[in-house]
Amino acid sequence: MHTRLLARFAGSLAGTCSRAGFVRLVTELPRRVLDVPAVGVLLVDHDGMVVTGGAPDGERFAGLFARQARSGPVSECYRAGSPVVLSYEGALEQGLADLAAEMSRAEVTAVDAAPLRVHQVTIGALAVYLDATPTPSYRRLSQLVQVVAGLGLTAYELRHDLCSATDTIEELAAAIAQRAAIEQATGVMAERWQVTIGDAASMLRECAQARRVPLHELAAQVVAGRNDLFD
Repeated sequence: MHTRLLARFAGSLAGTCSRAGFVRLVTELPRRVLDVPAVGVLLVDHDGMVVTGGAPDGERFAGLFARQARSGPVSECYRAGSPVVLSYEGALEQGLADLAAEMSRAEVTAVDAAPLRVHQVTIGALAVYLDATPTPSYRRLSQLVQVVAGLGLTAYELRHDLCSATDTIEELAAAIAQRAAIEQATGVMAERWQVTIGDAASMLRECAQARRVPLHELAAQVVAGRNDLFD
């Protein structure tokens, strides 16, 4: 059962395309594999934007998930890049009264946080919320879950980078094509009206503004001979 769930976990993480989808998968499936009350996640993207979330949905754990980026075991795990385990009593001893209150409200006895890495760089933390003393079986499974989550996160980031690069290339190609159409239309107009390239470019811009048509669209019409500029 655990093997099938872990295989599904790995495949789903590698295939997800959205940050929200990744957050959902990286918390819901580990919760089921580990058989724990809740699993949360803290992620920090390339721009420093912090994303937090967790499973299951509902009010019981909402407060714990919401404060994962604040002072406590999850943010400490992310900053230090090493596992952090904090019990309810430990939260009280460290002066984290609000965290202790949320743990009590959610009937959680400890938080077990592990770093999430991409190419050896820590970019987040996976937090398991416990209501009982961890068993040896839990420890073994949690290590597997952390490895699979890290691999899934790496695959997600690679996919995201590839999509971003593809978008950039497509935008650049479109911009080049638009500029080429404008240059070509300017040349056509300069030759037709026997004016300078600069004058033709000014006339094309003025006409586009007057007709409220994007400059590159009007240019494409001129090049294709589908515009009445010359009539």
